[in-house]
Formats: sequence, C-alpha cells, structure tokens
Amino acid sequence: MPLKKINKKEWIDKGLPVSISNIHIGPYYKWDFKKKEFKKPIFIITKDKTKKRDR
Repeated sequence: MPLKKINKKEWIDKGLPVSISNIHIGPYYKWDFKKKEFKKPIFIITKDKTKKRDR
C-alpha cells in the first residue's frame, strides 16, 4: 500500500487529529499548611503523553 503525502489543510479536512499530545499551561497553587491558605501560584507546563500498550 503506497503512502500519500498530504498537507496540513487536507489532514484537518479529513477530520484527523491535529495533535497527538495535549499541552496545558496553567497555574499551580501550593497549599501552605502553617497559614492554612494557598501560596502564590506558579505557572507550569504539563504534557499528556499517550500510553504505551503492553504486549
């Protein structure tokens, strides 16, 4: 079966996923146990990877 090279526009038109990983940029609030309140937020970047299947 030969592979056909397509561009990004054709890929999206066929309804295929644009990205295989999810990237989330957002704040992380750490809990301060002494003051019983949240500390100043820290911005973090998380990347969800697809799970590998075990054989």
